[in-house]
Amino acid sequence: MFTTPTFNKFRNCEFIQYLNDIKQIVNRRDPRVLKVVPQAYVLNEQLTALENVYKNQLGSTITQELEALDKRRDLAIIGIRAVAEGNTNHFDPAKRAAGEELLKSIDKYGSPICRQNYLAETVTIQNLTNDWHSVLILQGALAILGLTDWAGELKESNDAFNRKYLERNEEYVVDSKVNVTELRDKAKESFILLIDHITAHGTLTLLEKYAVVVKEINTITEQYNTMVAKRGSTKINLVDINVKEEVIQE
Repeated sequence: MFTTPTFNKFRNCEFIQYLNDIKQIVNRRDPRVLKVVPQAYVLNEQLTALENVYKNQLGSTITQELEALDKRRDLAIIGIRAVAEGNTNHFDPAKRAAGEELLKSIDKYGSPICRQNYLAETVTIQNLTNDWHSVLILQGALAILGLTDWAGELKESNDAFNRKYLERNEEYVVDSKVNVTELRDKAKESFILLIDHITAHGTLTLLEKYAVVVKEINTITEQYNTMVAKRGSTKINLVDINVKEEVIQE
């Protein structure tokens, strides 16, 4: 039995690399011997199409600017939260209360904001900065902790990100680029078809070669599943900010 990959948690680069690993396993065992030549061919074609579009999008100037703006707002929210949390232990009651109020205003939006996908993070920061602007106690908390300018930086970088994000979408429409999500779905379907055929042949023949392939693919799948699971449970690593991208929700 095959282990199910948690595709909905894979970043685009991880999704592509995973399928490349699967392709290499099948090629090493020879698709002809495994009787999956058509299925392996289709997966390779879908994977190549996805890789080409993904590389083109990574090379977009707008995409690079988006990544820089995303890192900028990530650093802002991480910094503000760190200061707020630090002040929850302050000896000054006013600063301690300010830290608690700000921390509460941030954490009510759930998981670390900087780990949310592009669109979710944009909306969350818009709502958060609106709270800070409209709620007097939060305005005061920012002032007490000297975070008013930093809050302005968060709003400014988030607004700039949103404008650039819309510009990128317009660029994709003009260039008639294929949607990465659609290509991921097609590649996933090809992967499932390949796995189904390997499973069927293995069940019917009971040959050792299929058991070996299943074991190798499961080993790779478990490694990827463990990797993305750890990413969701560990503390924020500033290095991760440099490679953040949208995770496709299925």
